[in-house]
Amino acid sequence: LRMNHLHFLLSFLITLCLLVSSARAEGNARRNNVLKFGATERDYLIFHPDMAPLESSFTICAWIRDLQYRRGVWFSYAVPSQGKEIQITDNGWQFYLFGQVDYDLVNKYREFNTTDGTWFHNCLSWSAATRTRNVYINGVRVSTSNVTLAGRTLGQNGSVVIGNEQDRYGNKADMDTDNAFAGELYKLNVFSKMLTTTEIKEMAMEMCSDVEESYGAARHITWEDILQVKSEGNVTERASGCHTSCKALEEKLRRTEDALYGAMSDLRTTEKSTRKDGLQVERNDGKTGQSLTKIEELEKGRNTTSCPLNEIVTSHWDLLYSRTFYNEILTTERIGMVRSSLEKLELFVGQRISDKFIELFKLCFG
Repeated sequence: LRMNHLHFLLSFLITLCLLVSSARAEGNARRNNVLKFGATERDYLIFHPDMAPLESSFTICAWIRDLQYRRGVWFSYAVPSQGKEIQITDNGWQFYLFGQVDYDLVNKYREFNTTDGTWFHNCLSWSAATRTRNVYINGVRVSTSNVTLAGRTLGQNGSVVIGNEQDRYGNKADMDTDNAFAGELYKLNVFSKMLTTTEIKEMAMEMCSDVEESYGAARHITWEDILQVKSEGNVTERASGCHTSCKALEEKLRRTEDALYGAMSDLRTTEKSTRKDGLQVERNDGKTGQSLTKIEELEKGRNTTSCPLNEIVTSHWDLLYSRTFYNEILTTERIGMVRSSLEKLELFVGQRISDKFIELFKLCFG
């Protein structure tokens, strides 16, 4: 490859990746909305997600704005055997995990003035392996506790309520006005692993960042998923203001540029090494029998209209022979990897799938 070709390709890919990011941002504009909850027991969301990936570890994070001082519950998870499997409040009052309450958190929340009407970042993380529960406010770990009994895992087949408590699974009559959230919620995500303090601190640094998306399938319940849940009572959406800022998009572009310049540097190094060593790849093309350099071989392969893999790949299920899947346990995370890739393809409907098309996706999206 000639260096001017590399520069042209680099500029093209940066522009295209930026356009893809812009198109995705427009297509997911709703994800930048805030949910505002009313002040009664009738104002909440309820849904029944698959919690199996969270059985042995999880992290729940969201941006919270308390608009009325009360013991408002912004996240509740109940299972048939335990009404308060998880309960997170906006002021630390009646904070439950596996049915055990921790009243000591109230003073921790007071130190951060979480009820003054300003936004704050709140996380709960847990791991069965360490039997440890951590609570974070604005990226600071304010509490660590070994509350989990040996062998205890997260209960399954339960219901998640956003905006009120659950004393018993499946009983809406237990909800009351005193436990209504009555605040605003943004970017609630549930991860299928225990995030580190460093990871949570990064997430809490900027409300309008998109760092949550970098966790891929590990972001098991997404803010986008929650916005699709039909609300009960007075739950409304409003713009967060993040979509009017270019910060997130600029950060995406910066990361893309770094990756592409790195790729160009690698190509430059490979080209110099090839020229210096005079690396030859013996290949009889059936006509001239001449030797081709590695770069010439790649160029010739790039320009061909027939892919040699066509003789090998006969079904889309052959994907399962890849290293990611073959001889591995099928998990929702691996399925999520495929689903995420297919969603990106939807942006390019109508385009011809060529070598360059495939390489673009590999370079931009890994």
